[in-house]
Amino acid sequence: MNRLSRLLQFGRGLCLLLVAACQNGQVDDLRSELASTKQALAKSKAQLQHMQASYEETASTLAERDARLSTLPGTLEVQVAFELDGTELELDRGYPLGDGEISFGSLRYWFSNVSLHDTHGDRADIADSYYLMELHTVIDDPKAEEPTYSLEKRDTITLQNVPPGEYNQLSFNVGVDSEHNDDLSLPGGELNVLNNMATAQWMWFTSYIFTSLWATYQADPASDSPRIALYWEAGGDEALRRVAVQFDEPIQIGLDLQPKLRVGLNAARLFDDFSEKISHDAATSPAADQPASLIGPSDTESAQLSTNWQCAFHQLTSGAGDK
Repeated sequence: MNRLSRLLQFGRGLCLLLVAACQNGQVDDLRSELASTKQALAKSKAQLQHMQASYEETASTLAERDARLSTLPGTLEVQVAFELDGTELELDRGYPLGDGEISFGSLRYWFSNVSLHDTHGDRADIADSYYLMELHTVIDDPKAEEPTYSLEKRDTITLQNVPPGEYNQLSFNVGVDSEHNDDLSLPGGELNVLNNMATAQWMWFTSYIFTSLWATYQADPASDSPRIALYWEAGGDEALRRVAVQFDEPIQIGLDLQPKLRVGLNAARLFDDFSEKISHDAATSPAADQPASLIGPSDTESAQLSTNWQCAFHQLTSGAGDK
C-alpha cells in the first residue's frame, strides 16, 4: 500500500511538473510576443517623430514663402468705361441731351499720375503712369479709293508693381503734370507728341491736349435744324484736374491676386453748364451751313470744361478677379 501511495504521489508530482512546464512555455511565448510588439511600437514612434519633423519643416517653409510673397508687388486692372448716363457709349449714335440730340465722334484724354490709397492712409504712386484713353475711329488706309474705318477704343489699363496691401481709393490726373507738360521732350509712359494729342496748332502753347471731345449736337431732332459741330479741347497747366474715386469695398492687391476695378466716365457730365454756349455758337457761327462750337486752351470756358471732365468719373464695380 505504501508502495502504491508513493507511486501516486510521484505521478501527481510529475503531472504538476508537466503543467508548470507548459505554463512556462506560454509565458515565454507571451514575453516574446510582447517584446516584438514593443519593438514595433518603438519603430512606429520613430517614424511618427520623423513625419512630425518633416511636417513642421514643410509648414515653416510654406510660412516663409507666404511671408515673402506678401511683400512682393501685384497688379490692378482698371477699366474706365465710356458711357452716357449708365448706357454704353457708341460713336455716331444719337443720344438725348437736354432738349436736343448729341452724337459723339471722338473722346480722348490723358489718364496719368496714378496713385492708390490704402486703408491705413498711406499712398502708393505708380511710376510712369501716363496713359492715353480714347474712343474714336481711324482710317485703315488713307490712300485707298474707298477708305474704311476702324474703331479705336482704349478704356482698360493694368497698373504694374503695386505694393501689396488693402486699398480703398484710386486717384489720378486728367491731363499731364507741369514737369512733362512744359517740356514735351521729356519721356514718360505713353507720352508722345506724335499721337495727335499735341498737334501743330498747339505747339506754340507748349502743352499736351489734356482732353479732346468731338461731337455734333442738334437742338431739335424733329426738325431740319442744323447740327452744330463741337470741337472742345482743354490743355495748359491750369487745366490739370485731380480725380479721386472711393471704393465701395477695399481691394486686396498682392502677387497671387488679380483684382479688377471698373470706373465709369459719364460723357453727359461734359456738357454741364454749356447749353447756353451751344445755342449761342449755333446762332452766331460764321459758317451757317456748318456751324461749329469751339473751346481751346485760351478760351474762358476751358476751366469749366476741365472741371466737367473731373466730375464725370465714378466707380462702377470692383472685384478680386481670378487667381
